[in-house]
Amino acid sequence: MSWFFLIVSLHCLMTGFNDKLKILKEENIKNEKDRQNYEFIQKNKITFRVIGVILLLISISIFNTPDTKENDEIKAFTSCQFFVEKRLKSPASAKFHLEDFSFLKYEDNSYSIKSYVDSQNGFGAMIRSDFICRIKFNDKNEAILENLEIK
Repeated sequence: MSWFFLIVSLHCLMTGFNDKLKILKEENIKNEKDRQNYEFIQKNKITFRVIGVILLLISISIFNTPDTKENDEIKAFTSCQFFVEKRLKSPASAKFHLEDFSFLKYEDNSYSIKSYVDSQNGFGAMIRSDFICRIKFNDKNEAILENLEIK
């Protein structure tokens, strides 16, 4: 759909201009058809450009809108990351692995994240801990922790 907007916007930007560029100057008008083309261009030049710019902005915003599922995954993962860090002995040493996690979205709009974190234990040794986190977002888009298991 966004390709459609892009093509239409470019068309609107160029409509009336492509084959008529030679008559943009009034002194180049040689016949009645050229006069009509010239007047059409002069009357609609701004209108077509405004429409083209608006459609171009719409298509750019559609292209730049991230996938909602991907957005939900990242938001849920970072929220779980916050809750996991609160339970670690050394949260500053925590290394989460965004490239390696599983994500489930439930019908009640809660999310479950299963992943692991590398962090220091009480003796300073780096250990890997698996975690399963289930969260839900309230009306203010704040994460509510429903369950957290760290193994």
